[in-house]
Amino acid sequence: MSNVVSLPAAPDWTKELQRYSSGTPHASLANASMMLREAPELRFMLAYDEFAGRTMLVSAPPWQFDPQSFRPRPWSAHDDLLATEYIQRAGIAIKPATTAQAVELVARDRVGHPVREYLESIDWDGKHRLRTMLTTYLGAADDPYVANVGSSMMIGAVARVLNPGCKHDHVPIWEGPQGIGKSRALKTLFGDFFCDEIGDLGSKDSAMQLVGVWGFEIAELDAYSRAEVGRVKAWVSRTTDRFRPPYGTRVLEMPRSCCFIGTTNNDTYLKDDSGNRRFWPVKVNRVDLAGLERDRDQLWAEAYRLHKGGAPWWFIKREVVEQAQREQRDRLIDDPWWDVIVGYVETRTSVSIAEVLADAVCIERSRWGQIEQNRVARCLKAHGWCRVQVRTGGKQSWRYKRAAE
Repeated sequence: MSNVVSLPAAPDWTKELQRYSSGTPHASLANASMMLREAPELRFMLAYDEFAGRTMLVSAPPWQFDPQSFRPRPWSAHDDLLATEYIQRAGIAIKPATTAQAVELVARDRVGHPVREYLESIDWDGKHRLRTMLTTYLGAADDPYVANVGSSMMIGAVARVLNPGCKHDHVPIWEGPQGIGKSRALKTLFGDFFCDEIGDLGSKDSAMQLVGVWGFEIAELDAYSRAEVGRVKAWVSRTTDRFRPPYGTRVLEMPRSCCFIGTTNNDTYLKDDSGNRRFWPVKVNRVDLAGLERDRDQLWAEAYRLHKGGAPWWFIKREVVEQAQREQRDRLIDDPWWDVIVGYVETRTSVSIAEVLADAVCIERSRWGQIEQNRVARCLKAHGWCRVQVRTGGKQSWRYKRAAE
């Protein structure tokens, strides 16, 4: 007695094609999609990368002459032509535009997210490394502030990937000598999902360039002008980018999945005192690339576990917030008026901008422009004074008082 079991033949998908009365298949989107889904040599060829927002060719197509050399890659316009030719040879006389539509449709049957899949695939060994990350691998100080910067940076990056568009507008700033490997360290951490090149901030191009990026380096922050730093602050605060892709017919809303890290060779680069809460400066002295490469997976595994456990990616403890504020003030570019103004207000409890300009800075009233007034206001705010409205002689006026007053 034979042990061979006869299996039923695979269904003939071609019987389901839409046809004319002559039997010729329609040159339709439905038929092209059916062939891509059902033909054995095509059915596992496509997938959609949700993170990068693009269609991927994930297995060797039948028109590739050397399947052994195949590597997954983004689908291209040239692939549209090759697939069109293949489908036409099967008797479905479609045009490349229809093939492109069918490819986009079928690819979304298999949606993947490479960063999420990576984070879910690594098992944490239980050893805590995150809070000492900047000290261990970049030679930063060993204190609670630095520990919080390192862990919050990593947990925030995980949060952005798992919950695109979540609030995460803090930017760690790695300060260190040129050539020690700050950018290489970031490339090691974020791998293929790292980027350090961007177009004009706020433009459609810059928004499109962030798609598929996990870690973005804002390099040489000290080289930005005051206006450019202001644009950086506004840009990193966005949670969603809106743009219409080239040849696209609709405006897309893309919740951000990336985080930002600044690098600089200097220790003074903040041009004014507004919005600096976003920046977390840390001095780094060296980069242990070998150690970072060795422990990269475990650093991300720990960050993933902490995020899943509800860990915040912002500063909670008051002493850490206060240390961050001190670090930010220390990075303000020196203003020649600073010492003069600080000395003038030392014995006073309140001042007006006019008093400072006339009695401390000693410039003529005809030169009291908006720039000069803003400059005095920045110095006062950076020194811990706040603007209040007071009534003097029956009139309302603005003055600055010590924050504790």
